[in-house]
Amino acid sequence: MKEVTDDIYSRVRKVKFKRIGLDPSKKSNQGEKVDHCNSKKDKYDEHQHSVSFNSKSEEKKKKGEGRIITSNTTVQGFHTKFQQELKIGDYIEIEHPNTLIKESRQVVNIVSERTLIVDREFSFDLVSTSEYYYYTNDNDKDLDILNKSNTYSYREKDGMFKYKTVVKSVNSKLSREDILDIRAKKQRDKYCWI
Repeated sequence: MKEVTDDIYSRVRKVKFKRIGLDPSKKSNQGEKVDHCNSKKDKYDEHQHSVSFNSKSEEKKKKGEGRIITSNTTVQGFHTKFQQELKIGDYIEIEHPNTLIKESRQVVNIVSERTLIVDREFSFDLVSTSEYYYYTNDNDKDLDILNKSNTYSYREKDGMFKYKTVVKSVNSKLSREDILDIRAKKQRDKYCWI
């Protein structure tokens, strides 16, 4: 016959502790949890370059608008403004609701206002929406050049049998949505959405 315990959530805690690598039989797992989090963070720092959180980055850290969920390296936002707030090379920081570990990742690509891609996946995916913080990396001068201006080109009809290529520069980063809108306005590509 099995032992009856007063704690009705003990099975859930055992699974959670097993997932993050703690011993479910011990009552005081708080000290181990901190050590486990620190060792996990140290492993990530040694394996790949990470940003250490010092007082300067804490001052520059801003709360992002909206809430996010993650799946591997893709970050999906709800009521977010990624293109207005972030640029390529910035860092995004989250705190996992289950493990309370703070992690930061570098933004590799901003797809739209609601989607961006980070350099590597978080240790656990965010299933429920959570808040995020972002800060800029002032050390990368090459990223400033990439973010300053972009160009796009399209073909226009010039005469009876001629086409000319027109190159235009834009001050901000265009998403695929914006490029599709530009193409849809052109006479030649007005059916490009089909």
